[in-house]
Amino acid sequence: MRIIGSVVVAAAFLLGGASVVVSDELPKVVQYQLDNGLEVLLAPDSKVPKVGLALVYRVGGMNEPAGRSGFAHLFEHLMFSGTPEYPRIDDTYSALGVQNNAFTEEDRTVYVADALASALPVMLSVEADRMANLGGDVDQRELDLQRDVVKNEMRQTVLDSAGAPGMQALRAALFPAPHPYAEAVIGSIADLDAAQLDDVKGFFDTYYVPNNAVLALAGDFDVEAVKALIADTFGRVPRGADVAVPAAASPSPVALRLDFTDRVPSPMVVLASAGPSVGSKASTALTVAADLLGNYEYGVLRRELVNKGLATNASAGWDPGRLGGRFLISATAAPGVAPDTLEAALRQAVADFVAAPQEQQGVDRARQSLRIGRQLSGEAMLDRARSLATRFDLYGAASPGLGDDPNLLALTTADVEAAVRTQLVPAELSVLTITPGAARSDYPAVLKDSSGSAVPIEATARPVVEVPRLAAGEPGRAKLPPMETATLSNGIRLVHYQTAGSPLLLLAASVTGGAGSDVPGEEGLIELTTMMMARGAGERGFEAFSKAAKDIGADISGQSGMEQSAIVLAVPPENLARGIDLMADAVQRPRFEQPEWDALKAEVQQGLAYRKMDPGALAYYAMEELAFPIPEGRAALEPTPAGIAALTTAEGRAIHHRLFTPRTMTIYSVGSVSVATVEAELERGFGGWSNDSPGIASVSHPSAAFADAFKVYVTPSAGNSQAIINLSRPAPAFNDPGVLEAIAVARLLGGDFTSRLNQVMRETKGYSYGVGASVWTNMPTGGMLTVSSAVAADQVGTAIADIRAGFAGLATIPVAQSELDRTIMATAGATAGSVETSSGLFGLVMSAASAGMTAEEMNGKLDEIVALQLPAVQAAAQSLAPLDRALVVIAGDPQSILPQLEAIGVTDVTVVPPAE
Repeated sequence: MRIIGSVVVAAAFLLGGASVVVSDELPKVVQYQLDNGLEVLLAPDSKVPKVGLALVYRVGGMNEPAGRSGFAHLFEHLMFSGTPEYPRIDDTYSALGVQNNAFTEEDRTVYVADALASALPVMLSVEADRMANLGGDVDQRELDLQRDVVKNEMRQTVLDSAGAPGMQALRAALFPAPHPYAEAVIGSIADLDAAQLDDVKGFFDTYYVPNNAVLALAGDFDVEAVKALIADTFGRVPRGADVAVPAAASPSPVALRLDFTDRVPSPMVVLASAGPSVGSKASTALTVAADLLGNYEYGVLRRELVNKGLATNASAGWDPGRLGGRFLISATAAPGVAPDTLEAALRQAVADFVAAPQEQQGVDRARQSLRIGRQLSGEAMLDRARSLATRFDLYGAASPGLGDDPNLLALTTADVEAAVRTQLVPAELSVLTITPGAARSDYPAVLKDSSGSAVPIEATARPVVEVPRLAAGEPGRAKLPPMETATLSNGIRLVHYQTAGSPLLLLAASVTGGAGSDVPGEEGLIELTTMMMARGAGERGFEAFSKAAKDIGADISGQSGMEQSAIVLAVPPENLARGIDLMADAVQRPRFEQPEWDALKAEVQQGLAYRKMDPGALAYYAMEELAFPIPEGRAALEPTPAGIAALTTAEGRAIHHRLFTPRTMTIYSVGSVSVATVEAELERGFGGWSNDSPGIASVSHPSAAFADAFKVYVTPSAGNSQAIINLSRPAPAFNDPGVLEAIAVARLLGGDFTSRLNQVMRETKGYSYGVGASVWTNMPTGGMLTVSSAVAADQVGTAIADIRAGFAGLATIPVAQSELDRTIMATAGATAGSVETSSGLFGLVMSAASAGMTAEEMNGKLDEIVALQLPAVQAAAQSLAPLDRALVVIAGDPQSILPQLEAIGVTDVTVVPPAE
């Protein structure tokens, strides 16, 4: 997978539900097969001028021979190298605003693209051309470069991620060789080093053939016209030899024990077992069992471990694949709880769960939650295309792509009981224990050693195919639905946007006052209070309240930003009345029960402790503290574990009374019902509510402050294979003149894979997995532009020099129109994406509200970016080039970093240990 920082971050809400009427009406899908064997699925939908493309190749970690672990993922990176016709695929896509990526799994590799529908002809040309012609064009330089990029990905996402090496070892060990899942998808360092160019060509010629692929499109297109384009592009690619799915015996219990030391704040225990393949009744039953066991709000593990003070969090999950699945049950110890005590309690909770009969209501609740999740997964065009392609790959039919799993619909309590009795036999469970330590254990063999003697990957070379170079059409424009308003009898304002076909209605009871309004010594109180309001309200404690919500397909949560706090409800439209009853309880009658308050505080403290273990978090929060000095009398931007521990329920109740009042409340809603319907239900639940509090005023994020110097700070994070760099300099904030031009400049520096710094640090030198650049717009004035990257530990000096050169180039290399066009097209695509789904529109509405704007006004800002003129952006680039006032924060090993900085002439460096 390829990851990159983005300039604009929108609000997102993860929503679930249960026991509700779920629509059985599925979007139209046309399925057919080309003569060359390519399976095609088309799902036309004209609600927005967008299209999503997913192209599945049936090749993943399961297909890798001995000595070539990680090869499928390495080849995924090479697929972006280009062809003779499209030598720079990212340039082609970026010029049209196409957001493209890929990811590799054990069973498949998936390439995805999300764009305005006008780009679809070009997307088909590019994808068909690289299916036909990429393999022969990869050279040794590109292989070496992408090998380095993949190693940096491994360092960033696995090797330096607390607990991840142990989890990779456990996942692999559950399927001993010769099972195809015996190696890590990302591979081992030794196998990556051993990859040969001839293997690249053989791999491409074997697996990247049309008869081993599934193409799915969803969005605004004419089916017959797109069929013709597919025939004229993919239809030209000749069929390859058939590819067999690797054979694998059913997994046998291994009951192994793995012990690791890592920089985790508290001990972790994981119980695990291997189980049946996806698509079986047992697999579906285990998906439901994982919810019953590990549900965050009311699962068995929460009741038996978290509520009893043995764990700060506990979860369970079932991860099925084509050749088997993994059931993982994990818990993090509460302070003072030893690993063996936690393991014993975890084993006992699982044993009791297996022995107990399952309740029909619990199974129904989990079933309906999964069904609503299915509906939501088809709302965005790209998600719909991906679901169609991946599920067709598994089941060989179009209907499972968007429909319910028949096994799920027919599932009984007896099915769940039988599945867990087979899967979770206590004596057959493997266990992973990760204990805290200053020095982590050696990396497991699956991540560092060779997986065996390599056998060459050979195949008959394929001929070059001429694929037509299709042109893009005229971009369409998405429109917001009209804003409608109403006022309740107690003065609460309603702002509503009616959409068509949304499976959930989204509402937020929002008030002024967020984390910025905390007072010194009470940092975190407003956010903690807002979160607590949905953890038991009215006559129901947390478990009963959560079950009541799930029984109607709803989700209720408390959320706080810098300037606002809100209780957010997601509910199926037919259950709006009951959802608002629960929302009214959360807003007006939260319980603030002491055990739940203590559990939430422990969870927050655990998250704060993890920050000290993660080099990325260390660099970010050190930069925040240095860049934003706190004025006297104002609370710090971040809480501390000790500060959270001192907060009391009495303080929570008091701040709730002051904060949540009709006088400062606006209720925002997005969904498929009328404003009159929403108003009537809100009037019933909220219209009679009163509170004499005047509310709490919002306090905006402080402005950035910079010394008149190039200041460098190092926060120690020894023992990592990478260092994290954040370089910031002054820039306009949200209300400052020139902010939109600054956003465009940031994007050309580090906004996507075509950006200037990514072209140097990732695509030319290969020492970084990616570079991000963004303008901080979450304060009214006095912002900053930040460039961030994780780089190989021995390349810090090179990276700093390259970043400085990138800024200098803003003055010496004028911004090109093509660079600005990439920002314009990406913004146009983002505008369409904001109205593509109910959650996207809701996120836009809430982001706008946080900025004191309407969604229309926020969209107007995006329109202004689309209308930017080159001279203004060039002038902004000139003004942002100097680094005479800049702040650099590096998280890594000072003994390695300081000599590298000295070698490039940077000697004024301050080492700042992280706060205790």
